[in-house]
Amino acid sequence: MKYSGDYKGFVVSKKTEMSLESVLREMDVPQQVTRGIEEAGGPRSLESKIPRSSRVKAMAQYHKTLSDEIRLRLLFALAVTEMCPCVMKAVSGTTDSKLSYHLKLLESEGLIVAKRVKNWRIYSITDAGRMSISTHER
Repeated sequence: MKYSGDYKGFVVSKKTEMSLESVLREMDVPQQVTRGIEEAGGPRSLESKIPRSSRVKAMAQYHKTLSDEIRLRLLFALAVTEMCPCVMKAVSGTTDSKLSYHLKLLESEGLIVAKRVKNWRIYSITDAGRMSISTHER
């Protein structure tokens, strides 16, 4: 590790895995950070409050799904009414293949569902999808 200028930070040149305890023991960590970790119950307590890697990955995927303008437009539109793909294509301004991709992502996160009505697939927003957009102004 090498220090960068006057800033008391460091750049890690190789990926190294150090435990939180060893970082606190071996590095010149600011006292307010050390104190905060101790007030939180110590390194092990802090680490126990961080979700497992699989949960963090799932959360990241959920937020990636919501981070696309087309998918958000589709969610807002579906919050108004159920739609078939041909209408959603016009709402989103995208092609058939791109629409299919976006719908697949939204479905996989449980934000929308599709039901068959004769030869049609009719999409609607789920409660989870509604909650994901409810805090944002339209």
